[in-house]
This record gives sequence, structure tokens and C-alpha cells, in this order.
Amino acid sequence: MSAIVVKTLPMVIMAIILGFVIGELCHLYDYVHKFFSMVLNKLPFHMDGNHEEYMTLYLLVVLMFSMSGMGLFGALTEGMSGDSSVLMSKAVLDFFTAILFGAALGYAQGLICIPQFIIMMICYFLAQAILPYINDIMIADFKACGGVITMITGLTVSKILNVKAMNLVPALILVMPFVGIYMMVV
Repeated sequence: MSAIVVKTLPMVIMAIILGFVIGELCHLYDYVHKFFSMVLNKLPFHMDGNHEEYMTLYLLVVLMFSMSGMGLFGALTEGMSGDSSVLMSKAVLDFFTAILFGAALGYAQGLICIPQFIIMMICYFLAQAILPYINDIMIADFKACGGVITMITGLTVSKILNVKAMNLVPALILVMPFVGIYMMVV
């Protein structure tokens, strides 16, 4: 699990807490929910059962596929070094996960590849720009932050937690600067 590689735990926790607060204050979940609900309603997909439960599961799966620690780290790694082994491993895992969620989400799950592609390409191209400013500790903590978000998403899917996990996404933006500042101070 990527949360095990954490190097500066206080900064990862602070990024997750502040990221969640920012997500809540900006109503990130609500905007993403509204956007995907609008897209799915315009397309000829049949949604069984309660629309709100379907959308909640759909957004959790979007988050799990598009913003997992392994995927973001893999895209950054390929952008920095050209090593695609992490992304290949994620593709194999995603294949089997997609089969499981496909039973619940139907054809609409096929749309998840669009935000996943966009987010992975942004990370890939951003990798070269941030490479001079980051180090191994920042990458490890970024990966750990993504792992914690993936774990929270999994606990929410299994209904152990009731969290709007999409609101945790700003933590991924905050974690590297927090670790960088912490390393300059300490």
C-alpha cells in the first residue's frame, strides 16, 4: 500500500485535513456530482435503483480510477524517467476492478476513462516542470497521500465510512509544497 512509504507523516496528515476543508468549502463534491450527473442524464445510459446512490458510487469509482496514488505516481514517474512499469501494473489492476464495478455501473463506467486520461496526461506533462523542485521524500509523501485517499475511498465504497471522498483531492496539490516547506524548516 502506498501509505506505508510516508516520510513526513505530519505533513501528509496536514495536507489531507486542509485539503478536505478546502474541498468542503469549495463544494468540490457537489460540482463534480452535478457535472457527471448532467453528462450521464444526457447520454442513453440506464441507471437502476436510486439515482443518488448510483451517482455516489460512480463518483467514488471515478476518484479511485483517476486519482489513486498509484496512478498519479505512475504518470509522474513516466513523465520524469520514462519508466511505465507502475502504470502497466495499475492497468492490470484497473482491468479487474473495472469488471467488478461494471456490474454495478453498467456502460456508464466506460466514461471514466475520459477524466482518467485527462488527469494522467496532466501529471505526465507536469512531471518535467516540477522535476527540478522535488525530491524522493516529496514523491514518497505524495504517493502516501494518494494511498490514504484511495483507502478512504475504499472504506466509503464498502460503506464503512460516509465521506465525500472527492473533497480530499486538494490534498494531492498541497502535500508536496507542505513537505518542501517542512524540509526547509527542519
